[in-house]
Amino acid sequence: MSTTRKLITIFYADMAGYSRLTGQDEEGTHRRVMELLDAATETIRSTGGTVLRYAGDAILATFPSVVQAIDSSVEIQNNIGESNADVPEDDKVQIRIGINLGDVIEDRGEVYGDGVNLAARLESAARPAGIDFKDGGDTSFKNIKRPIHVWHWPEKPDDVKEAETGAAPVATVQPSIAVLPFMNMSDDPDQEYFSDGLTEDIITALSQWRSIPVITRHSVFTYKGQSVRVQQVAEELGVQYVLEGSVRKAGTRLRITGQLIDAHSGHHVWAEKFDRQ
Repeated sequence: MSTTRKLITIFYADMAGYSRLTGQDEEGTHRRVMELLDAATETIRSTGGTVLRYAGDAILATFPSVVQAIDSSVEIQNNIGESNADVPEDDKVQIRIGINLGDVIEDRGEVYGDGVNLAARLESAARPAGIDFKDGGDTSFKNIKRPIHVWHWPEKPDDVKEAETGAAPVATVQPSIAVLPFMNMSDDPDQEYFSDGLTEDIITALSQWRSIPVITRHSVFTYKGQSVRVQQVAEELGVQYVLEGSVRKAGTRLRITGQLIDAHSGHHVWAEKFDRQ
């Protein structure tokens, strides 16, 4: 059976404090965990995900989009929070969730590779019962070559305390983004429509993630063909992040590159290239 590669969103969830809870009440904990797994599975499927396997108290699933994975995770954590409302703190059954958009090997109905490994590492770095968005900074993980920029979901906004430097709490800063027109690096000027269409598709997809303001196509396309500094774009459009990239077509091969930049620091948050037939 041949293998294929695909870009997909990997969802990995695991119970927090499972061994401790089992030591306190083995049968009761097992029952509650199985109920939680059943409920989480139903939510994953109803939000467009596919559960691939269980490993004890862990779930591996995939989603066709990051938005669907985030929506599913928030719903799962909210449901668990409601069920834990009257449960003593030491008896609560909670989960951690790691989400990663990565290139994976698909074989025999399973997914493999660094994309899956990173989702599991992100899960281990997550906080139990996370909901709200919080910048966790660059983090190094075992067997992962480069540091990964991590975003946590604290249980409630009050968990994000003001830094000792006196800076405003991260939770009060709503991330916003501008997607600059992707550059056509091909010799064929007719490919311009493809790079413009790709830019529009990314803007549309991000706009569906309602928690992040996205600058409109009309505003960002005023920068098309211009060489501008990211800091200038961010200042003029009032955004924190800028996504820029390029499209290069040679024969039947296509390369798309993208880089997400924190305009306040000038640092890359994420960068990737995708080579496809």
